[in-house]
Amino acid sequence: MCRTPFLDIALPLFDREPVSGQPDLVVDMGCGDGALLAALYETVLSRTARGRHIKEFPLLMVGADPSQVARRVASSRLSAAGVPHLILDGDIADPDRLSRAMAARGLDARDALHVCKSAIHDRAYRVPGAPGYGGAVPADPPVSSCAFAQPDGSAIASTAMALNLAGFFQDWLPVTSKHGWIVIEAHAVRAATAARLIGRTVATALDATHGYSCQYPVEPEVLAWAAAAAGFSSRQHAEPAASALGHTILTIDHFVASPAQTRLAEA
Repeated sequence: MCRTPFLDIALPLFDREPVSGQPDLVVDMGCGDGALLAALYETVLSRTARGRHIKEFPLLMVGADPSQVARRVASSRLSAAGVPHLILDGDIADPDRLSRAMAARGLDARDALHVCKSAIHDRAYRVPGAPGYGGAVPADPPVSSCAFAQPDGSAIASTAMALNLAGFFQDWLPVTSKHGWIVIEAHAVRAATAARLIGRTVATALDATHGYSCQYPVEPEVLAWAAAAAGFSSRQHAEPAASALGHTILTIDHFVASPAQTRLAEA
């Protein structure tokens, strides 16, 4: 469902001139079995200017995942496909750790195009304003219709979840500012929408399975608010299968630093 729109967003980045200005790396945080990295590398190789100049400008695919099993499977898949790669232990909630791990191997995470697929809603929750929470707390968070809980069963207010998500995006802004971050993310839907589409949507099952396992999908507008509050803008946006389902359950965005953030970084 998301392969074609994802590639439609990603591939033009590897046709840009000069080729020397393209990303040196692709980093997939929450890489799972490595399928996304393998598919992207194969298509870059066969369909883009970068592929035609791959000997002069090699492309390293970096996968990070907290699961040892996933890391092993990803490494095996990429090796079998002949994809130059590096696999790391990583946590979607800790981009600084990723940067340190890459720097220890002589790589700069800021030189990468970052991608992730359905990993943001699986981050650990941190209370906005508490120690370890990144960035300033933005004002006027949106009210979500979703219910959220911590591992101990205590409720999380929907506005607190929106603030947490904004802080999460703030943490990722420095490392993704150069080439952006292509985010594929699953979403919750409002109860009234799900009720109207019972039997035609997987939204109820998605909300239940994610809710009981302390994962935090939000409505598309909440994700968009959090990204904007953190200093991102969406250069390209897609909503695969939304017209067929009757609601948005998946979005794909190429998030880049907003013009105001870019001017601030250059000042």
